[in-house]
Amino acid sequence: MAVKQLLLATLLLLAVLPGCAGGSPPGRQEPQLPTPAARESLRPVQELFDRSLESIGADGSDWRLLAGGFSGSRPAFSPDGAVVAYEELTQNGVSLHLWDLTSGQNTVVLSGYNVFKLTWSHDGRWLAAAHEPSGTIEVQAVVLGRDGVVTASAPGHPVSWRPQHSQLLVFRGADLLLLDAETGEAHQLVEVRQAADRTAGAWSPDGRQLVYPTPAEKACPPGASPVALRVLDMETREGRQVWGPACALVLDMAWSREGDRLAVAVIEWAEQPQPGIHILHLGTGQALFLPAVGGVDSRLNWLASGHLLSLRPACYACNPGYWGLWLFDTEGQPVASWGLSADDRSYAVAVDGRRVAIGTGDGELLVLTVDGKGPRRLLDVRPFQAFGLSWAGPDRIAFVRGALWNTVSVLVGADGSGKAVPLPANARGTALSLASGRSAYVLIQPLRRTTYIADLQGARALALAQEQVEPLAWSPDGARLAVRMGREGAPQVLAVLDGDGRTLASGPPVPSIYPSLLSWSPDGRRLAWSAQEEIWLWDVEGGQVRPLGPAYPRTGQANLPLGFVAWSPDGRYLAYDGPEGLTLHELASGQKRLLAPVHPLAVAWSPDGRQLAYLGHDPLGQGMGLRVVSLENGQVREVVTSAASPEALHGEVVLRWSPQGDRLAYVSASPTLASGVEVLTVEVTTGRQQSITGPLQCRASLLDWSADGRWLAVAVDGLCV
Repeated sequence: MAVKQLLLATLLLLAVLPGCAGGSPPGRQEPQLPTPAARESLRPVQELFDRSLESIGADGSDWRLLAGGFSGSRPAFSPDGAVVAYEELTQNGVSLHLWDLTSGQNTVVLSGYNVFKLTWSHDGRWLAAAHEPSGTIEVQAVVLGRDGVVTASAPGHPVSWRPQHSQLLVFRGADLLLLDAETGEAHQLVEVRQAADRTAGAWSPDGRQLVYPTPAEKACPPGASPVALRVLDMETREGRQVWGPACALVLDMAWSREGDRLAVAVIEWAEQPQPGIHILHLGTGQALFLPAVGGVDSRLNWLASGHLLSLRPACYACNPGYWGLWLFDTEGQPVASWGLSADDRSYAVAVDGRRVAIGTGDGELLVLTVDGKGPRRLLDVRPFQAFGLSWAGPDRIAFVRGALWNTVSVLVGADGSGKAVPLPANARGTALSLASGRSAYVLIQPLRRTTYIADLQGARALALAQEQVEPLAWSPDGARLAVRMGREGAPQVLAVLDGDGRTLASGPPVPSIYPSLLSWSPDGRRLAWSAQEEIWLWDVEGGQVRPLGPAYPRTGQANLPLGFVAWSPDGRYLAYDGPEGLTLHELASGQKRLLAPVHPLAVAWSPDGRQLAYLGHDPLGQGMGLRVVSLENGQVREVVTSAASPEALHGEVVLRWSPQGDRLAYVSASPTLASGVEVLTVEVTTGRQQSITGPLQCRASLLDWSADGRWLAVAVDGLCV
């Protein structure tokens, strides 16, 4: 996978001890206190990716574990914190649970193709949900009591509860409806322009006024539509226009706590699209525009202090999964920002607007108060994140702790148990060395990205000063790091850094290179890689760069380095995927030899350099398997005949030979989990296999063996289930 496309890698260190006794893994050990020591207690490796539902006092006291193995991601607590609603993914769809924390009763109250957008009324008497029954494509806005009984429903999406009333705003097509929770009656209010439930309407704090986008007359550029904002008086049912008409897309609307100002997040079209926030003073008619820099604003929330919160992508033109929370002062100036673990699931504003709970991408749980003292750290949940945040009563914060597109190191024993070791989240392009016990990664933060070198215990050792540094590969001894570096818009070049981030050597300009395809020679003096239909060699000490010969252009995409380059243990040979198949290149003489007329997905040298293992089809293009070819006589032997290739490997390292030469580790598609993978080891002589991880719903590649063959480092991309 390309470094730029690599999301957030999860690092696993897997123990693969041969001949260890089996037996059941130890039972789950829930932490008694939120301390690093408790978090690192041994648990089954699969349960390391389990989620837990927890809560803590806003002052940092009285931490509680509410549920281990929690399967929901967006729990919604009633205002008094006594009942939690959450959706659970099942084999047949999604179920809605109501869990009374006082009695302990947990009841499934709705099920169907989907259940989402859970919202409690302000008094906590009613719960609204969007329900899509199985076998239909129509979404229903459903209202339930605390006992789980449905009292009202209407076609459409729930938007928000009317303050101080038992009425739910529902968006259906181009109409806004008002659904009464007590009588079950629904009637139409107004016609709206924007076809999105979040931007369909917003209530004033007293529930007497409703602002909504409405169709307007204005000539707009292609792709833009005219829109205006109107405020509806709920008592007189008279409306007035407060903004527009404009060629704009309304993304969110929020009233100030006093009800005198309105914040509107938009993308407005003039000569070119301009995202930002309009602050409208409804009494005076004054307006202020805050242009967005590096993203598009959404999810607006006013605090009691008059400060404004906005959700925004954490960096310009980066993956939309990286989110930042921005705080603006009363004059509209940005005063602080935080990188989040997810989107709006990663922060929650207290009912009184005086405190904000924040789950950061660095694995911290913060609480921000409006007294100007800044955020206070309540918990460090690394290597995981705190998300699904909700205020469970006026003074408690509930959250889900788990792995959510993050970086996690795990030590896994032969009995299937393991412990987590912290590494930061929001990281990508991770390179790891067991020889030196160090990792390098890029950390995505609001409007910036920084490359760090850290040890495997999670201590952030160094922030590299250079811009646009992508870690690629550690040298065999772990002392030097090969990177791709350069400023934004400038050509990217290869470079070699020492363990303190100092540049030791600068190399040639390079296109995008997969980290697993940049290969160090065993003596650490040369680097080889595949790019632009060529195999390249760089003498790091001498500075010479030269092509060695043509590479096989996989899938016809000549500029994507989807092949591999593998050094022999003595550094005399390179094995790579040539135009005709698996090719052996002797560097001293330049002689090339075709080992097998196949185009493998991955290769691995035996420690003695006498054999090459490869994962791929047979010469006829049939039967994916794991095979070993002898360099002495050219004989090919099948080790695993039914190895299944994971989809879209894109050059990831999925095959490694153990240092002792007795086992091969490889990544295979899971036979039991659709789109899943497993990491397995196989004894080379007997073909006996062992699954190390069990099925994982994510991608995986093999990074490194420890010298004694006890540990295997695995990079896992995405959220594991």
